[in-house]
Amino acid sequence: GCTQYIMPANAFVSASGGMAQILVQSRQSTDAQKVDGDGLGLQLKVGKEWWVSPNWGLGVAIDFEYARIISYPYQLQSTTVSETDTYRNFGFQFSATFQ
Repeated sequence: GCTQYIMPANAFVSASGGMAQILVQSRQSTDAQKVDGDGLGLQLKVGKEWWVSPNWGLGVAIDFEYARIISYPYQLQSTTVSETDTYRNFGFQFSATFQ
């Protein structure tokens, strides 16, 4: 990933990518099928930090996460199944920095 700070506003934009993985297993069935797979994931983030003293900074950020995962083929009622799952998430983050 990479982060670009925008000065003197002390704001930033960030992007990261990598491998994503999913594991799903039913807790309600005695013959539970385990489904897992691999794919690609992405995180985008925008934030700002403020220095509140010579040594401490406080910050906030919003982020968006996305992953697209293709499950490994598995048996479901005598049928081989492979599916594609998409994950999306928006988040809000706080940070404290000590220098």
